[in-house]
Amino acid sequence: MKKILFLIVLFLIFSLYGQEKLEEQMEEKTEVEYDLKYIFKKGDTTSYSLRIENTERLKIGNQDMGERKRKTIINFSQIVEEVDENGNGIIRWKYLSGSYNDIKVDIGAKEAILKINPKGEIVESSGLQEASYEFFKIIQKSLADYIPGFDRLPIKVDFSKFDSNEFNSYWESFRPVFPDRKLKIGDFWEKEVIVPMIFRKGKIVYTLNKVEENKAYISLSLGRHEIKVSGNIIFDIEKGKVIDEEFVIKAENFKEKIDLGQFTQYKQMGSYEISGTLITRVKFREI
Repeated sequence: MKKILFLIVLFLIFSLYGQEKLEEQMEEKTEVEYDLKYIFKKGDTTSYSLRIENTERLKIGNQDMGERKRKTIINFSQIVEEVDENGNGIIRWKYLSGSYNDIKVDIGAKEAILKINPKGEIVESSGLQEASYEFFKIIQKSLADYIPGFDRLPIKVDFSKFDSNEFNSYWESFRPVFPDRKLKIGDFWEKEVIVPMIFRKGKIVYTLNKVEENKAYISLSLGRHEIKVSGNIIFDIEKGKVIDEEFVIKAENFKEKIDLGQFTQYKQMGSYEISGTLITRVKFREI
């Protein structure tokens, strides 16, 4: 009788132990879902640095310009002025400083007001056309490496005639826009953007690779013919903001015909065929 009771007790112990281990395994198999979204708090001020490094081997017309390297750094800040009932942040965005090849560039004390939703979409804006004008001046400065004096020509395009909201999708492309759903490790989502620095539409694919210490590690990619984009993002889930992002744009064996005269008031600029290879490394981080 004692042996039977002992066997019954032993059986119950092993049954309970087995059930406990099974429950642990089931819990391990349950995939965690993450709600990635931007969080805005009134009064929060964040400063960022945008570093752009170009390595180019280009031909303009029939002239081989050789390999050249360019570095542009733009520092800016954003202040959350209000947060509405839907969690949208009303943000005052402004330039702090800029440099080109380590030489300071006067980019003007331009500001823009952005309304950004928790997904990261710019719902509406004001002043982005002027901010884009200052950004274009830096591009004009860099083109002077190839066309001496190009940076001193008056810009023909009147950015003030554009609506600020026309520039929203371009500025969105520097940071991820999240989908309307929770994400598991390995999930991916797509967003059509104007690809930074090459001003072409493309569909960027984002993938949630891992989450460690409340930080989401996300990769991004885009591949279409001669243009490829790849990179990585670190997103602080608790604070609801990007703290680090880096991506590389490769345009190999491309060929474009550009009418430089449409951008400046110097009529003799005319059209140029630009071809070759362009590699752009973009580093975006909190400072």
